[in-house]
Amino acid sequence: MASHRIGARVAGLSPAQLCAIIEAQARASDAALRVAEEHAARLVEQPEWMLSEELKQTKCTKPNTKDSKL
Repeated sequence: MASHRIGARVAGLSPAQLCAIIEAQARASDAALRVAEEHAARLVEQPEWMLSEELKQTKCTKPNTKDSKL
């Protein structure tokens, strides 16, 4: 199990080393959360028609054969 492997790896670490790992992970999580919040704020500021266009571009749909110019 993964938890046993992790436990075996951290068993030999000092409390200071464990704290350093935890603090580094917390900073990484804080940074990821800030980036996500900034992205969400930018999306909220977009006009509705622009969001609609972005969603159309990211959908995986079949092309409309009526409008195809093949």
